[in-house]
This record gives sequence, structure tokens and C-alpha cells, in this order.
Amino acid sequence: MILTPIEYDLPNLLDSDDALALCEIEDEGLKHLVFLVCEAGWGVIVVETASGDHFVIARADGKQESNLIGDTRRWMHEHGFQFVLKRSDRRISTPRENLFVFPDGREVEIATAYTAYTGFRHY
Repeated sequence: MILTPIEYDLPNLLDSDDALALCEIEDEGLKHLVFLVCEAGWGVIVVETASGDHFVIARADGKQESNLIGDTRRWMHEHGFQFVLKRSDRRISTPRENLFVFPDGREVEIATAYTAYTGFRHY
């Protein structure tokens, strides 16, 4: 798996009708969680903060929200990951383009966004 930097409109995603599962993750668990999200078929974005922390964001359209919630519950139970869920009818505040605010008031300053490239072709 390779994380590739991307240009992504995160404020638009956080203010969309998509369901999101956000997990703050330490470096040692990052690869494992990204693999689980990709293996389950969800869109994945990794956010690196200005302070060097990482968040994994799993994305599903509103129709698949209950499936994403089920997967996050399983990952919490089996692997101990802790998620903040954004339901499709909710929004996460983005006061600035590179800043979002969790419902508990915690602010996250975005430095870089990545996506996972997990497939390789053999020629």
C-alpha cells in the first residue's frame, strides 16, 4: 500500500450528504486501518495534521451509511479503533479551508491529504 498525496476539497466532503467515519490513529496502526477500510470497499482519505497526527476518513454515500457504521463497530470491537461518525444528515464545521472541528470542539488543522493506492499491476 502506498499513500499518495491528493488535492481534495475536504470542507466540501465534511459538509456533504456522505457518511464518514473518522479515526485518529498512531503511526503503527495507520497502515492496518487503511488496509481494513480499503478491503471493505470504502473510499479512504488520510489527513496529516500540522502537528503530525493522522486521521483516517472512511467515506460512504448516504445509502451505504448503515454498512459503514457496521464496519466501524466491528473494527472498534476487533481492533480497538475509535471512530467519530458523521451521519449523512449531519455536517462537520470547517471554519477555514484547512481546519475542521469535531462535535466535541476539538480543532484539527489539515496539513496534507492522502489516498491509498493498494493495487499493483504485474507486466
